[in-house]
Amino acid sequence: MTPHDESRIPSEVTRPMTLLTTKVTIDLGTWNVRTMWDTGRAFQIAAEMRRYNLEVLGISETHWTQVGQQRTA
Repeated sequence: MTPHDESRIPSEVTRPMTLLTTKVTIDLGTWNVRTMWDTGRAFQIAAEMRRYNLEVLGISETHWTQVGQQRTA
């Protein structure tokens, strides 16, 4: 460390070292869908995920008015 009125000698300056590298990329998105019970909403969400090549989608403000399971194969 140098005192506040001195600067480094240029030969002491080094480039930043890369610490992490990308091994795998994941495409993700978020969507405020409000309700999932509208006719075709789950299929619309699945279609948008395919359209944008998303692997992970965070869905917020989701309201299910009935309990059950749906399959979007």
